[in-house]
Formats: sequence, structure tokens, C-alpha cells
Amino acid sequence: MDQSIGYLGPGVMGRAIVKGLLGAGTQVTVFAHRADLDLEDLCRSGALVTTSVTTLAEKNRMIMLTLPSSREVERAILGPPGLLDRLREGSVVIDLSTSLPTSTEMLAARLREQRIDMLDAPMAGGPRQAAAGELTLVVGGEKGVYERCLPILRAIAKNVFFVGGTGHGHTVKLINNFWLMTECCQHTPRA
Repeated sequence: MDQSIGYLGPGVMGRAIVKGLLGAGTQVTVFAHRADLDLEDLCRSGALVTTSVTTLAEKNRMIMLTLPSSREVERAILGPPGLLDRLREGSVVIDLSTSLPTSTEMLAARLREQRIDMLDAPMAGGPRQAAAGELTLVVGGEKGVYERCLPILRAIAKNVFFVGGTGHGHTVKLINNFWLMTECCQHTPRA
């Protein structure tokens, strides 16, 4: 497994994950998905920074994404410009965001046309767990790709569960979110 990772989306969670990857000895190049993100602390921790999503794709065979929604993930991958324009055959995209399964399936199909693999690996936990490498990941995709990427996934997560094919990780995450919301609402005092 190529230990050079391109990371798109270094917000609160992404920043902690990048620091964890750096601490595990992985070379990480970061692309900020928002202009207002200050990446100085990541640079001090050893991350490289690029201002071009295409450069991120050209220089790394593994790309990890932590973005707000499927819309941003689609824009990052499809562009223009997008990761799909420059990723090489054999690359892997790992979406750690909470995305829509149908969007994930569409993106994985588009990537597969270029012989690029995709895993959906949404996370459970907050910034404290991310910083400690104690996230929980539910991963969907091809089993062989999952097994190849497992060392990187274990570098950022205490619990990693393979839950089936493409989109299954995001499906499980959405079901979990719905269940948590339902539980929370049942215990909320009524006025």
C-alpha cells in the first residue's frame, strides 16, 4: 500500500485524522475544501499543502475525503476540475463523509470506469476520538480493496467493520443516525 495520502477536507474531524496519519508515519498532502481553513498547524505537524485538487490526485494514489455532504464529495471527484480528471489507474478513494448511498454508488461506478477503487467508510466519534485514533468506521466496497486499505483504516480507527458492497457503509451510517435521532427524541421531555 502506497503510504502517501492526499486528504481533502481538513475541517475539525479531518484535521484530527490528518494528525493521526502523520503520527503513524504516513506522508499526507492536504487540500482545503474551504478558503477559510488555516492549515498552519498541519504544516507544523508535517503535512504538505496543495491548492489544487488535480495536483492532489496526480501526486497520491490514495485519497481520503471528509466533506460536509454528498454534493461536495461529487464536486471533489467529478469537478471540474475533479479528482477523476487526474487519478491514476489503481488509485483508491476513501470517503469518510456521511454521504448518500445512491451518490456513493454513482461515484464508485464512474471511478471504476477508470479502474479506480472506492470505499465508503463513514465514521462514528468526535474530534477527541479522531485525535486518539479511536474512531469507528463502517466500510463498504470491494472486500479485496478493503483488505488492502485496512492498515490505513486501522491507523485512524479503533473499530473497523466491513459491512458489504459499495454504499453499504453509508447505508449503515444513515440507519445508525436515524436510530440515534429516534432514541434522542423519545427521551426528550415534552413541554
